Amino acid sequence: MRKLILNIVFILTTLCSLAQEKKDYKVYQFEQNDSLNGHFSKIVRYNEDGLKSYEELIDYKVSKLSSFSDYIDNHFYSDTLLIKTQTTYNNSERKAETTFEYNSDSQLIKETVSSYERRLKKDLKKGIEYGDCIIEEEDYEKNPSWEIETEKFFKYNLKGQLIETYAPEKSQSRQNRYLYRYNYDGLIEKVTSLENNEIIWEEFRENFKNGNYDYIRLWSNDFTFKNVCRSVGAKRFKYDSRNNLIEKSRPDETGIRGIVKTRFYYDDNDVLIKQERYNSKDELEITHIYIYE
Repeated sequence: MRKLILNIVFILTTLCSLAQEKKDYKVYQFEQNDSLNGHFSKIVRYNEDGLKSYEELIDYKVSKLSSFSDYIDNHFYSDTLLIKTQTTYNNSERKAETTFEYNSDSQLIKETVSSYERRLKKDLKKGIEYGDCIIEEEDYEKNPSWEIETEKFFKYNLKGQLIETYAPEKSQSRQNRYLYRYNYDGLIEKVTSLENNEIIWEEFRENFKNGNYDYIRLWSNDFTFKNVCRSVGAKRFKYDSRNNLIEKSRPDETGIRGIVKTRFYYDDNDVLIKQERYNSKDELEITHIYIYE
């Protein structure tokens, strides 16, 4: 009897392991329903530990108007922690490298992004004050070089919740600092965006089940609720009876045109096989088909 129980446990463990195994896949992309004129837009591979090791994008579109530059990412790990990502860009000498540092609790505490490219000469004098705003080939250094573009730091509270991200010196955005406050259920109820110590906006959330929430975002000149310079919206997530995410929706990028949706489809083994993006008029924009190897 004991042997039978052990065999059953072994079989169940094996099946569970196989179910969780990550498979390499490609994503076939096409606009609307034009499947005959699509192409493979993403290639993803995993290492023997089931961790993503390679990702390539080829004219990958999130929506009709939003897309990514073509690139190849290679990921490197220490045990299961991602410690470095190396990026190369198609038809370009430009490269990038992102490194990740962790504390003793395996929490990310620092992210550094460096780029390798030709840069403008340090003594370049161009701009309105010089009467010349046109950048030409000779304005660049002859050879590309590595330079740190962003250094971002992460802080946590005693509960292990992320409470701050901060890029004190180098940032690709004016908004280089974010603060997070949580409710008693451990859900984010307030996000503050700052430029160093100056508040840009504050977002207040009302949380519901399954990650759904409504929010109102007030900009720095609108804390009295008397102005129109604010945004109100909601993020929604729908799941099926097997707890698969089947739809997520949010305001469009402008925040005023309406709601955009992404719908997800699965096979009988709960493996994602298709993803569709709909615009604010509920028109199908982009379809992604997942093909596993």
